Amino acid sequence: MTSMNHFKYILYTLLLLLPIWGCQLDDSPTIDPTNLPPSIDFRTPYCGDFAFTSYHWTFIMGNQYYRDTVNFVGTIAVLEGTDSSLSIRYRAGTITYNCGAPWLTVITPKLNAGGILQYPSFLTCSNHASFEGGFDRKDTLDVKIGDGGLGSQGGHIIRGVRIL
Repeated sequence: MTSMNHFKYILYTLLLLLPIWGCQLDDSPTIDPTNLPPSIDFRTPYCGDFAFTSYHWTFIMGNQYYRDTVNFVGTIAVLEGTDSSLSIRYRAGTITYNCGAPWLTVITPKLNAGGILQYPSFLTCSNHASFEGGFDRKDTLDVKIGDGGLGSQGGHIIRGVRIL
């Protein structure tokens, strides 16, 4: 072998081995995908203890009536097993259901990322059901919910303020 061929042989061998020498063994542990921390639920900042004020309203044949105001310290919590619903307990008493959706003491509306509430499970049951509400800065809740028919409608107007 001539010296020039010998030099090429050594050069090619070094070039082939260079990537192997340049690699470093990664000593960091592998991440177990089943043991990752839970992601933060977007509903969590809306949850907590609230001071609720609510009253029952009734509209019958053109006349509107209001019952006594009820003050109640209740809670807003994530409704487990759902991806966007909250459980809002705003009055004491037995839970009443309207077509499977709770109301009159507890409501379970869906929350969108902007703080607006929707209650499709309540609205699907009656052509006269109504619901509107949402959060203002995650610390104040305003809701109006009602149902009725045949010349009358009634429901609750709810205001909740976070207790610090």
